[in-house]
Amino acid sequence: MGKNLYTDHREIALTDLKTKVSKVTVLLDGALVTRTGKKKLEAGSRSIWIRGVTIDASRDSFRVTGKGPAIITNYDVVRQTRVVTGEEDVSELREKMRDLQRKLQRLDDAIQINEDRLNGVKSVLADFSETFGRTFAGGEVGVERLTEMDEASILMIKQIKEELAGLSKERKDLVDQIEVLRHEIADKSGTRLTEETFDVQVSLDVEKTSDIILNVDYQCSSASWSPQYDINLEGKSAEVRRIALVSNHTHEDWNKVDMVVSSAQARPVEAVEGRPLILREFVPMPAKRAMAGGGMRAMAKEEAPPAAKLAAAPPPPPAPEMMIEEAEVEEVEGGIARYEPPSLVTIESGQKKPVDLISEDLKSKTLHYWYPDGMVDVVAENEVTNGDSVLMAGKAKIYAHGEYIGETAIPFTSPREKRTLGTRIAHDVKAEKKLVDKTIHKAGLTKGKLKREYTYRLTIENLSKDQIEIEVVDRMPHSNEPELEVNMDINKLGVHKQELGVITWNLGIPSKEKHTIEYGYEVEWKRGRAVYPPLP
Repeated sequence: MGKNLYTDHREIALTDLKTKVSKVTVLLDGALVTRTGKKKLEAGSRSIWIRGVTIDASRDSFRVTGKGPAIITNYDVVRQTRVVTGEEDVSELREKMRDLQRKLQRLDDAIQINEDRLNGVKSVLADFSETFGRTFAGGEVGVERLTEMDEASILMIKQIKEELAGLSKERKDLVDQIEVLRHEIADKSGTRLTEETFDVQVSLDVEKTSDIILNVDYQCSSASWSPQYDINLEGKSAEVRRIALVSNHTHEDWNKVDMVVSSAQARPVEAVEGRPLILREFVPMPAKRAMAGGGMRAMAKEEAPPAAKLAAAPPPPPAPEMMIEEAEVEEVEGGIARYEPPSLVTIESGQKKPVDLISEDLKSKTLHYWYPDGMVDVVAENEVTNGDSVLMAGKAKIYAHGEYIGETAIPFTSPREKRTLGTRIAHDVKAEKKLVDKTIHKAGLTKGKLKREYTYRLTIENLSKDQIEIEVVDRMPHSNEPELEVNMDINKLGVHKQELGVITWNLGIPSKEKHTIEYGYEVEWKRGRAVYPPLP
């Protein structure tokens, strides 16, 4: 192929094909990029060059496909280093220099006009002063005429001088800008930078003169996307809007491209074989002895079996298996999800941009929660049941009936798994815990023991227009010491669960109704001992 390319120009025509990025599939840790170009080619053997592909592309990932009456006989990827003189930048600077010089010329003209005006006013004033004496002596004008002339001329001269001062300052600033620009042009004119790119050479056998379309596919690791969510809680439903925050750092602009967002990963996934985990008795290394007499020989014997020790050491733990997180619009083999935005997407290199994916409604249920010893207010939160697709881990902005609540992080959520979101104060539910009674028994009445009895009342009032479900959690003292007893008839309270003194009620309270819970307990301990923390 080399001989045909470079020595037989009569047989193979060299052609440059201009391409643009037409499609990008963004992965979690990379991107698959497609460049497309179209050109009319005559029949015969052709060598097509596609130039300027980003150096961030993986060289072994290039693939070439096409459409049209032609056969791709071969293709090659060539790394190129080009010298960039910055001529385009210099041209822009020179154009800017010409604009500044034109502005400077206009300023010089304005300054000259005002200087001519100033000289004219001074000349008129001098002529008036010369003739005023004669006309005043002849009684033709009064002295007030001289006063008016003086005031008008002084005002006019002042205005012209102020305008000249402003123009002179503006001219000085402009001259400084031109000087800085002149040095910048001189520096850039002598600068020679290098730019590395990939060029793709494609050998074609064109059957007949026609339009040929070539596609070059390659993979870049310098792009990625992360999931984000906007979740609006609406009582019995939750609208989940999925968003992909796409990052492009490929050194190529994506201008109006067809984009696919995929949950696939570019990194390889490895299946790690199981290895036996052998347990042995740990035998510490003997302490080193000072060498004396046959010390060298003794050390040699002790250190003889290092290979055996290495062999007996347990193998290093295997690397964790790589997981592919799923999120779907369309599922392909292996559970990979693909999102295809309906419109073309533009993301410049070095930029991040949110891309809307889909919106779906999930089942939601509003729950309430109150822990009197740690919370002043009752809180409301929504238990959202995921649908048939997974929710990948990401940040989420939470809204309730369109009102912003806050931001949270959603962990990876499997299909039909439940998550609690949108914790907020429930202003339409009032709750109060009150100590109703406390009895302290006097010493001696309980056979050398002290005893206290407490009675509490919990009141929850539902002021909303719908029935609510609320979890109420309270606590009472708990002791594992035999000489410190806590007694309570838990069976009479209808609790959902009780563990180590933490009591939970699951209640349903109708609209506009109040629910009351009253419970008590007694604490008994040996006199002379202190209880910690102190009892109320």
